[in-house]
Amino acid sequence: MENGWLMDYDVSNGMLMISNDLDVREVVMPLLLVGEAPNATRASDDPSNALCGSAYAKYGQPLGFSLDAWRSCIDRINLFSHYPGQQGKGSAFPMVAAKVQAQALLPMLAGRIVVFLGKRVAAAFGLRLITYGTWTVLDHPGVAEISFRLMVLPHPSGINQIWNDPRQRDAAVQAFLEALDACCD
Repeated sequence: MENGWLMDYDVSNGMLMISNDLDVREVVMPLLLVGEAPNATRASDDPSNALCGSAYAKYGQPLGFSLDAWRSCIDRINLFSHYPGQQGKGSAFPMVAAKVQAQALLPMLAGRIVVFLGKRVAAAFGLRLITYGTWTVLDHPGVAEISFRLMVLPHPSGINQIWNDPRQRDAAVQAFLEALDACCD
């Protein structure tokens, strides 16, 4: 693999290890991915399949994840449980409802390493100035006990132009690996 890291998922004990020539590290806290909604073809899909389509293809497969390892080792949730409909070339994103959903998810994020997939998800949580692949600690206003470390990465949609540029695509995958590494011992 180009980045030198390998994923090894031990089915017998459910552990994910990442390794390169110099280091072997155990993922001790699952990374949490937060996406927008299922796509149109998975409009009423089971929540256990959240982010197992294009998110897996764009972030998991390049790092050598099997779909079983992805499902077992990466916590995944969407802001919406159903496809919100079409708008332009992509999906609609009702921001008012998304902000309500984001507020409801805050307790689940406390103390976690979190990746928001796309700027619209980040905006739902109140982030305004967003640079892909950089770390932020979000101490949520008005909720002092909820703090988490997060990174915003490009939305995995096929209409996102970032995925057409090999350098940007590789940078996004490398940043995802960095987020995964932050979950290791």
